[in-house]
Amino acid sequence: MSSASCDDSSGVNFSYTPLRPEKSEIRLLRAQPGELDAEIQPFDLHNISLNDYPSYIALSYTWGDPTPREIIYVNGKALLVTENLSRILKRAKEFEGSYFWVDGICINQADIPERSCQVDAMPRIYSSAVKVVAFIGDAPDAVAGAARKLFMDPFLDCKTDEEFKVRSTDIREGRYKDTEASIEEVLEQWCATIKVNSQPWFNRCWIVQEVLLAKEVEIWFGNMSFPMRNLYYGRESAWEYRLKSYGMETVFALQDHSTTINMDIALANLNNVHTNKLLVAWTEWSERKDGRNTLFRLLQRFGGRSTTDARDRIYGLLGLASEKDQAAILPDYSELNKPSAVFRTVASHIIRTYEDPLEILYFASPPYDQTSKRPAHLLRGYERVSAHLSDILAGFGFSGIHAPLELLK
Repeated sequence: MSSASCDDSSGVNFSYTPLRPEKSEIRLLRAQPGELDAEIQPFDLHNISLNDYPSYIALSYTWGDPTPREIIYVNGKALLVTENLSRILKRAKEFEGSYFWVDGICINQADIPERSCQVDAMPRIYSSAVKVVAFIGDAPDAVAGAARKLFMDPFLDCKTDEEFKVRSTDIREGRYKDTEASIEEVLEQWCATIKVNSQPWFNRCWIVQEVLLAKEVEIWFGNMSFPMRNLYYGRESAWEYRLKSYGMETVFALQDHSTTINMDIALANLNNVHTNKLLVAWTEWSERKDGRNTLFRLLQRFGGRSTTDARDRIYGLLGLASEKDQAAILPDYSELNKPSAVFRTVASHIIRTYEDPLEILYFASPPYDQTSKRPAHLLRGYERVSAHLSDILAGFGFSGIHAPLELLK
């Protein structure tokens, strides 16, 4: 499903100029000068070669409902985009005069060969951008203001990573004292932390490489923005300090006076696995501790994230994988290349090339033989192992994958 449409009975008449892959071309969008409060902002779309080192911002966001419903104007022509993208573009008026890249417009999603080629180039697209701006979600002004007190205010005088680390430690251990917050403000900040952590953006597969490959990441939440490291250190320490200041019992007691907080849900959101893994991976990558991983390790770490197209559970991580993995698995969105075919190719590649291919069996979930209490596939030989290769990738969030026996030979 495309997030932009150029063929609609309502008079939508935009058409794409084909890209030249041999010249490493991408499309870049630029807001035309105009009234910032205009209902429909006009844009220009240009084909530009990455080999010319253009300066641009890459956008990261959640598609939401993939049906194009909102009209924008590109190169003087009407183009339908999704409601979520339309909201983001209205905020992107702040980029007026600057080039930016957004997949829902800069890739002709209806052109399958182009889509496959551009997805293959996305690691370069995101790593070449001046910065990546991540629209993690909308929020009322009051929630965004509370988030500012968590993620911005305690770190206003911090410039380096080391200063952020020291301030974070001081906050957690109670050595940092700022303006005392009222109990009502603590509740607001608690709600803001929950709101940030529960954004669907954190669950997307594509954001992993969009964030890890970026030179710089800027988070946009409601009407506020802050650097990625503020999110990491603020989430890790600032809200914890507030809870310690008043005591967990006091904050939990607020539930009695609030109809908006369910503590079980709140704690689950505070410990969102996808959010935690992304932020930890970001620190490792930015500190050069990680480097490129095998696709198998990436699937272990980030498998099961949400995608619009099931094949993107693989393609969305390829940009972080080893050169050997990237050479073996090329993005292909043709109708004949079903998700099950992609998953079989990945399973075959891992089994053939991984240093300890039997380790993959740890991620299977075979039925147990009720008599011996041992895994059935161990009792019945390679035939059972082959039958349960589907379970292997099911452990990464995939289903319906069946690998032939010859893959194990």
